[in-house]
Amino acid sequence: LTAVPPRSIPATTVAPRPIAFDDNMSADRAHTIAQTPAIVLAALVLRIERRAADHGAHAANRSHRDFYGQHPQRHEWNLPAFESRGATMRHLLGGWQVNASTFLRSGLTANMPGSVDLIGDPVLANPTTARWFNTCTLTAAGARQNCASDNEQPAFRIRAENALNTTGSRLENVYRSDPWILDLSFFKTVRLSQRFNFQTRVEMFNVTNAVQWPAPNTTVTSANFGTVAETQANDPRFVQVAFRLIF
Repeated sequence: LTAVPPRSIPATTVAPRPIAFDDNMSADRAHTIAQTPAIVLAALVLRIERRAADHGAHAANRSHRDFYGQHPQRHEWNLPAFESRGATMRHLLGGWQVNASTFLRSGLTANMPGSVDLIGDPVLANPTTARWFNTCTLTAAGARQNCASDNEQPAFRIRAENALNTTGSRLENVYRSDPWILDLSFFKTVRLSQRFNFQTRVEMFNVTNAVQWPAPNTTVTSANFGTVAETQANDPRFVQVAFRLIF
């Protein structure tokens, strides 16, 4: 009998490609994934894209129900390691991961004032906290109130008692304050040994310190009807620094 040498399967090399990794993924795992054979790498990318599509579909469904035009965005950048530069630049500037998260939306619609019929356009071209929408109202007797001028078109009419309610629950095209919010984070992982990594995390929330006002007053009998209280409803700018020992 003649011994037949075992057949060798040629190795397939795959060039590393950038992938958006999770925040909690270590540098070792990121390097391992970058060297994964093509079929496993394709499955991983497919799973990431599927999760992104599922998230987008969920956000779209929720947008139809609660919001008008919400656009969550998340971006990630890996800065160069500066391996060929000096030790100071390599350790201070090299290897940082920068993450940016934004959420853009036009805001929730304001509530419809109670016990009124909508008879005009409540939208103002330049709303302010002192007058968020057109508050010009006709009483049940036909008198004008809360009007900015004598010729302003009324938007509401107070409904007579026991009259049928034909208005909805939302004041269409009048939105609550919902500014653009930007969050930033900076991560840097330093290898201490084969087993231990040290990570520095700088996280900044609401970087621009954007102010979100509360919902406007929609009580037609109130002296503050149509106004917005100038109190911040969201969290102000917040910065935190954290350190992690990964092993």
